[in-house]
Amino acid sequence: MMTIAASDLRALAATKYGACVSVFMPLHGSQPDSKQDPIRFKNLLNQAEEKLLARGMRGADVTSLLGEAREMIENGHVWHADGRKGLAVLIEPKAVRCSRSYQSFDEIVRVGERFHLGPLVRSFADSGQFLLLAISANSVRLYRGDQHALEPLALPEPMPKSLREVEQGSQFDKGLQFHTAAPSSLAGSHVGIMHGHGSPKDEQKTLWSEYLRNVVQHLEPVLHGKSAPLVLAAVDYVHPIFRATCRFPHLANAGVTGSPDELSELELHRRAVDAVRPELSADLKKALDRYRELEPTPRVAFHIETVLPAIEQGRVEILFAADESHIWGRFDGQNQVSVHRSEEPGDVDLLDLAICETIAKGGSAYVIERDRVPSRDPVAAILRW
Repeated sequence: MMTIAASDLRALAATKYGACVSVFMPLHGSQPDSKQDPIRFKNLLNQAEEKLLARGMRGADVTSLLGEAREMIENGHVWHADGRKGLAVLIEPKAVRCSRSYQSFDEIVRVGERFHLGPLVRSFADSGQFLLLAISANSVRLYRGDQHALEPLALPEPMPKSLREVEQGSQFDKGLQFHTAAPSSLAGSHVGIMHGHGSPKDEQKTLWSEYLRNVVQHLEPVLHGKSAPLVLAAVDYVHPIFRATCRFPHLANAGVTGSPDELSELELHRRAVDAVRPELSADLKKALDRYRELEPTPRVAFHIETVLPAIEQGRVEILFAADESHIWGRFDGQNQVSVHRSEEPGDVDLLDLAICETIAKGGSAYVIERDRVPSRDPVAAILRW
């Protein structure tokens, strides 16, 4: 079982199998409801089984597909809410993925050739996810964070874990030393570093520069493809050195100043949330402002019959979709869209299809409250052309 991260959404949105199962349900933190959660999940899997069989899938294949998910029923960690309010499970022939969210989900079971992702898109946006790098002379720590908690992430083994490791590797001595820092798109260009008879303060700054350059170099594969803001926690003089070294495009403008070694994890989390809060809501506000500026032009669309073909043509840059809304119907993958007042056999949720296709084609999708969608319809889009 794998954990779903926000960075996985594009790959998941592009997934097309004959049997993708999406299960969403609320989690309860207190008894007796919490004791019923595994039973509710079992019942939802039974509903998925019925839907798969109704689609003509062989019984043995259904049993195989749902086998790993059924094992979760006995997994105590899944049902220990720990403040989490929702569970999302995505099942495909190759894998089972799980997300335990601080946002509650309605009970949903969907079976189709792609996953139902709208609730997850909203969940990740609401959680305000960010990355936190806490670095001091004694340690390097990386966390995935949201509005509620920090989760430690593993660091690459070769990464220096302290300034002492770099100092020993650099072999500072009375003579002139020269060596080369490894290149990286995050760490800048190939740089030769010379150490001579400078002041202790200069040598210490050079050592910190090398330390941070090494850290950034090893962080590159970890940060690759991530879009969450990265918050730095370090003493004040480290911040400008790090910013001159790191080329990660989502490095947060503000950081946490002070030695992270002297802060509890609770305080570190609180300060990181304060630092990143303006950036977490800035993108949505900017997107809504752009829509309103473009509203008098042909660069916006707000009917699903117009939006879906535009997505298929790669024209949708930003999509706004109303949370907990559905548009039932069919889409032939080109220009023909049929909308029905209620779900009919063979229908798909066209609104969720729009969300998935937008993300799969490299656009941005915002699942927001109905009254925040900038149109009378539950969908609106900014077009690239």
